[in-house]
Amino acid sequence: MFKIVCAALMGCVVASCANEDGASARNSPYAFEDGALFPADRSLTHAEDGVVLSGGRVLVGDWDHGLVVLAPDGTKRAFGDFAAAGFKTKPAPDWNSPNGVSWEPDGRHVLIADITSGHIYRADVSTETVTRIYDHPFGVNNLVRDPSGAVWFTQSTENAAGEGSEARMFAAADRPLTDGAVYRIAPDDMHGGEPAAERVVGDLAFANGIAFDADRNRLYVAELMANRVLSFDVDAQTGALSNRRTLIDVTTPDNIELDENGDLWIASPLANAVFIVNPETTAMRTFFEPTPAASRKLVAEMERRREKGEGVLDLVGPGAFGPMPGLLTGVILSPEGGPVYISGLGDALVKIDRE
Repeated sequence: MFKIVCAALMGCVVASCANEDGASARNSPYAFEDGALFPADRSLTHAEDGVVLSGGRVLVGDWDHGLVVLAPDGTKRAFGDFAAAGFKTKPAPDWNSPNGVSWEPDGRHVLIADITSGHIYRADVSTETVTRIYDHPFGVNNLVRDPSGAVWFTQSTENAAGEGSEARMFAAADRPLTDGAVYRIAPDDMHGGEPAAERVVGDLAFANGIAFDADRNRLYVAELMANRVLSFDVDAQTGALSNRRTLIDVTTPDNIELDENGDLWIASPLANAVFIVNPETTAMRTFFEPTPAASRKLVAEMERRREKGEGVLDLVGPGAFGPMPGLLTGVILSPEGGPVYISGLGDALVKIDRE
C-alpha cells in the first residue's frame, strides 16, 4: 500500500542518544551509506513488512507470491503456496496485497494482512502451510496476536475489495478521513469455525501499524494521518481497552515494532526516517535518517497544505525518499541486536548492521 506521511514533530531528529543506563548507543542516526541494499539484485515487489527467521533468513511480503524467503546471501525463493489459499495477483480486480507481517507468540506461525482485499492469512514457518483464516469487508493494514490468542488488526479506511480498493486508500492518504478502525478477534474464535471480529476503536484517521506490549498490557496503534501513536491499556482477561491516550506525537507513523527491550520502533515515510521511543518516558531518538534536509522541507510543505485543507498525495515521489529503493514504511528487527532491515514500497530492503 502506498503510505503517506504528514508531520507534527518537526524537531524530532536527535543527534545523539543514550541507553537506559546512560551509556552512549551511537552519536548520530544511521545514514543510507551505513547500510546495504538487500537483496543486491533488487528483485522484491512491495517489500512492506516481514520477520527474521532462524539462520538469518528474512521472510517478506511479495505481490507475486504472498511471501518470499531471503537467504543471508540474498537468494530469493517463494514461501508456501498462497495461491492454494485463494491469493490473487494483478491484473485480477480483487488482487491481494500483503502488508503487515507479524510473529505469533508461539514463534512458529506468522500472520499476514492483505490491505486491498481484507484477507488474513496464517503461515507455519516450519511446514510452509498457508491458511486463509479471516475475510474482512475492507482492507486489513496490519495485525498482531497477543499471548491470550486474540488477534488485533487495523483497518485504514473503508476500501472494499475490487477495482476501487486502491483508489479509496489513496483518498484516505491524501486528506484525513475518519473511517479507520481497530478490530479484535477473540481467542475462542480462532479455534475452528468462522472467526468474528469486533470493532473496538473507531473514527481513526488511517489506522496503520499495531503492536501489543505484553509486559505492560498495552496496545499501540499508529494513526498515520493524525500524526500520533495511540496507547490503550488492555484487560488481560477480557481484552477490554481503557485509558486511551496519545503515547507520542510523531512524524506520521506507519509500521511500528516492539523490540526485546520494550522500546517501540516507528517508521515514518514522509520524514523518511525510523525513530525509537521508550514507552515509559516517551523519550525518542532517531535510528535511521537518509535525507534529513530534504525531508524537513517536505514535512514543512505538508504541514502548510494541511493547515489549508489541501491534498498532499502529489508530494510523494522519488524526491521524497532520495537514495532509498522506495518509500520507507517499516522496519524488520533481528533478535539479539542483529541486523535491522528498513522496509518499504520498493524492490529491496536496506540492511543495517547495528554497532
